[in-house]
Amino acid sequence: MPVKLPIVTASDEEMSQFDSSDSEEEGQLQTDPVQVDWLSLSSVGCEESLGICALPGCRFKETWRSLDADLEDLKAQSIRDIFVLCTRGELHKYRVPRLLERYEEADFTVHHHPFPDGTVPAMAACVKLLDELKLCLSQGKKTLIHCSLFAVVPGREHRPTGCLTESTAGQGSWSCTDCQAIQLPERFP
Repeated sequence: MPVKLPIVTASDEEMSQFDSSDSEEEGQLQTDPVQVDWLSLSSVGCEESLGICALPGCRFKETWRSLDADLEDLKAQSIRDIFVLCTRGELHKYRVPRLLERYEEADFTVHHHPFPDGTVPAMAACVKLLDELKLCLSQGKKTLIHCSLFAVVPGREHRPTGCLTESTAGQGSWSCTDCQAIQLPERFP
């Protein structure tokens, strides 16, 4: 079950692993609808689709999203539960340090399961994430999952959507990197 999140700031150690984006010139805010791709889970017996998108409100390099517009757009799509895979440090890097609190203020149910981009969570954390995800979907809740703007795999960059879609196409597995896959259950209850 989701819990209210305490306001926590990233440690100096966590923040030091990221390049600062503060030296970038501010771009014009993008208010076009946030792109949510819907992944069908019918191959594992789930009637609901899982929404996948890049980080709402992200302001990094060429991407300058409006968080307010993105939150309104997610609300308009009737999304109820949001799974956030970003660490607090990544949220700071991409200039949305209060994203989790803003989700709660907008009445989304937040499931925060952080692990750094390009890595996979520990097995226990992965099982917990999948159990919560399965519960939301089996209850018919419109659910979204996102990490940051893109995931970096040595030698290539790609959006999480492409990674998840490629990995699930007929294989019944999900992976945020090419290194390790997580097996989805054969059937949802």
